[in-house]
Amino acid sequence: MALTGRRPVLVAAGAALAAVAVVLVVQSRDGGEAPGSRPATTVPLEAPVAVDPGRDEALALIRKGESATYHARYEASAGAGEGFPRSVEVWRRPGSARTDTEYAAAGRVERSASIRGAAGTVGCLRVNEEPWSCRRVDVAADEVFAQAAADLAGARVAARDGEVRGRAARCFAVDDGEAVELCFDGDGVLLRLAVGEASLELVSKEDAVDPSATAPPAEPAD
Repeated sequence: MALTGRRPVLVAAGAALAAVAVVLVVQSRDGGEAPGSRPATTVPLEAPVAVDPGRDEALALIRKGESATYHARYEASAGAGEGFPRSVEVWRRPGSARTDTEYAAAGRVERSASIRGAAGTVGCLRVNEEPWSCRRVDVAADEVFAQAAADLAGARVAARDGEVRGRAARCFAVDDGEAVELCFDGDGVLLRLAVGEASLELVSKEDAVDPSATAPPAEPAD
């Protein structure tokens, strides 16, 4: 599991959560091998899947969170590094969702927004204090934290009870070659994502979302 600048939080994670039972694509930390160097590893539908109670519990919480309604804001730990997002903000309600991710490096602040709703999928970008620019896209950018779930398909996961900033948490350590931990509340809302020494932690959560919050911040271009 790796982090890289300018992409929503987790990359090189493999297949999307919805396709975990069908196809697993194994990539290197730097984004995968050169095309044609080695075929992707696939798992047919009928192939047995090893039972891992910790992994299955984590996936159940992630799926629960996907149907929850909430507005959450996350901030990075001190010294997380330029390749790690300094903040993430998520709005989710039935039929629509928005994830904003902010990076800062060399005096430049970039904020991206991935929005899904009844009108389709929109990607937006804002640099420093410039106006937002948005465009319609065929495929949404990776949901923040969602690619982390893909790693669970082929990893060993250890579960424990914990606490994140005073909130009761269920935490999962993922055996993925480096120290990775995901913590959730009982509603499946992520409370903490840690990769090595860097982490994102929930700093605020509201259980209601104004419908206007998931509207694009600018008129999207086709």
